[in-house]
Amino acid sequence: MNNNMRMEDYSETYFYSLWSWTHLLCGFMFFIIMCKYFKLSSLHICIILLIFHTIYEYKDYYITYNVYDNNIKKINNGRRMLRVKQLKEKIFPGSKPEGEFHMPPQSFANSIGDTLFFMAGLLIAHFVKDKIGQKVSKIILAISIIYWIDILISYIYVIDLGLHDKKYVEKNL
Repeated sequence: MNNNMRMEDYSETYFYSLWSWTHLLCGFMFFIIMCKYFKLSSLHICIILLIFHTIYEYKDYYITYNVYDNNIKKINNGRRMLRVKQLKEKIFPGSKPEGEFHMPPQSFANSIGDTLFFMAGLLIAHFVKDKIGQKVSKIILAISIIYWIDILISYIYVIDLGLHDKKYVEKNL
């Protein structure tokens, strides 16, 4: 079997993946931050966060099915290119190359699963929000800021390589 035509083992094609837990945690943390610092109602927080999360999931779906045309060879080549560049340039040393979660494949089932986990995080946060004090809120805020700076840096790296540009992907992968 030609390895370029076989999907490398990425769990993002399934309803549930390891990243689903990250969605749950983000739903929880964002809910607490918006509740404690913006003083919004639970309903308004859920609506706002679900809109943002849906946009995020649409971006993943769009990259898989529009930019990469759900083409296994292009997806594998893009992921390999990212790994090679990051290892060569020692980006995020000492860990698995970052940024791969910005890459396809992202199936519709995985987007639904991630959204349900995100909603579970919102629900859990709704029930514990009154038990979370100011000190824990500040810790949650600090962790969120650090986490999202890392996410932004890795996403900029993916964009800079052209791995979310349809013309670049069609021409080079």
